[in-house]
Amino acid sequence: MPSAAAPGMRNPFDVLVHTSGAIYATDNGPNVNFGPASLGQNQASIAHPEAFDELLLVERGNYYGHPNRARSQDDPRQSVYYDDIVPSVPHVFTQRTARLLSSTNGIEEYRATAFNSQIRGQLAVMKWFGPIRLFALTPNGRQVVDPIGASLSPGNWGLDLAVAPGGAIFSIDFNGDQVRVQVPNDAAAIGLSPYDVFPARALT
Repeated sequence: MPSAAAPGMRNPFDVLVHTSGAIYATDNGPNVNFGPASLGQNQASIAHPEAFDELLLVERGNYYGHPNRARSQDDPRQSVYYDDIVPSVPHVFTQRTARLLSSTNGIEEYRATAFNSQIRGQLAVMKWFGPIRLFALTPNGRQVVDPIGASLSPGNWGLDLAVAPGGAIFSIDFNGDQVRVQVPNDAAAIGLSPYDVFPARALT
């Protein structure tokens, strides 16, 4: 999404358009030696902030806390850094939907009806050298049910992921030069069980 439409992200590695129509992104937070963070157009900066990665609900007009003074001439909000702890300020700053361990990058929607559809519609996010985490959403999609999420075992050590036909999850392990595949082990399946339609052509 163009920075002018929803500014204040540092490094949204991946973006997802959910079947609900909502847009979600994984954003890498500032790390050691990231550099000083602006506190205003004419104010001092704080040195080298460090914060977790974030799951964001991306909406036009929101500012997500990573400043760019070059753009703040037209939008003063963009001169101020906000960390992942301070609360949202209406029309000024929008806080994360969930905190993610660094470095979390890939994001996908799990659409398959495997496991009696228990995880259908949840957000699957990929932590590099770690597990895939699943986040169930509230009915309006604006919050996660569990801020920690559920870990999908075993870990995949991937950088990005994709949900393939039949509920299989592919993760791309750039460090190991491998593509890893996890397929549903669904004890409830009887005979031929259609899990999804691929490619998806509708919102449901």
